[in-house]
Amino acid sequence: MSPSRSAIGSVLFAVASGIALGVGALLAVDLLPHPLNLVGTLGGPWLALTFAVGARARQPGVAAFAGLVAMASAVAAYYVTRDAMNASAPGGVTVGGEAINYLVIGLLAGAAMGFLGGAWRRDGTPWRVVAPGLLAGALGAEVIVL
Repeated sequence: MSPSRSAIGSVLFAVASGIALGVGALLAVDLLPHPLNLVGTLGGPWLALTFAVGARARQPGVAAFAGLVAMASAVAAYYVTRDAMNASAPGGVTVGGEAINYLVIGLLAGAAMGFLGGAWRRDGTPWRVVAPGLLAGALGAEVIVL
């Protein structure tokens, strides 16, 4: 069974969105003055992106996979761009393994938020009501922690 055109489109959109987010977050960290540069370190935009990417998908499995792909693309783009902009930065591309930690956490969070975004889009499921609340809760938790 080959993937549908909409599934392929969702995954391609996830890759492009993730790359844009990863590069944009790094540029915010590097170019904006403190404390504005901290916006590049917030997890909220990353979670919101995976939710939105999942909402674009038509099937729950595709939504979860698209969220996972968006997060993986964003993490990879962030660290590859960091290395390209400053090859002499300590830690190399993975910054002493930090990229791996963020990637593992991101894959789980991306898949979950992608699934929730997809569930929010579909009618007739209780997740439609719960999903935006879980996204809002994640965003609110970040504010409380910070």
